[in-house]
Amino acid sequence: MTKHTFLISLFYCIISMNVFGQNATEFPTGYVLHAKIHNGMLTRFNSEPDQYTGGFQLVPQWTVVPGHWRIGLIAGAMYSAKKIEAQLGATMSIKLKNFGANVFGTAGNTNVSLDYIAGTGKQQLIGGGIHLDLFNKLLLGITAHRDVTLNSWWFQTSFGVRINKIKKIKEPFNE
Repeated sequence: MTKHTFLISLFYCIISMNVFGQNATEFPTGYVLHAKIHNGMLTRFNSEPDQYTGGFQLVPQWTVVPGHWRIGLIAGAMYSAKKIEAQLGATMSIKLKNFGANVFGTAGNTNVSLDYIAGTGKQQLIGGGIHLDLFNKLLLGITAHRDVTLNSWWFQTSFGVRINKIKKIKEPFNE
């Protein structure tokens, strides 16, 4: 048996044993849409006073690897530097850990997001955050972004709610 045949057979055995948790309810196949509000500060770490920033975002995401990885868009409005401006960008979320609820499946997960957001005021934010996703409905997070154009840091907290319906799983025993 060649080395490649052995590796393919081993991979098939691992998948068939359900090691990757196909029954996980977190990051399911499909689409999710969160509406988020965020607020915090932007700073340059110098003698200038820190400024308040906040806003509203719509974040649609699609699952790329079920149970593990989603990609999506960020669109919204933000208040920064005493102006209201628009923002648009890309995001990627990677699930870190599920919180089990025994026979009820999972109660939530922690995930990390990586973002690129461009603003109409020449902002170019690169960064991310860590998020707590509860019951596949609520999203709490802390983020840090570097504005590479305006040379500042953005530190924010966020609160989100899933606004699209959760797809019902059709079970043959419940019919």
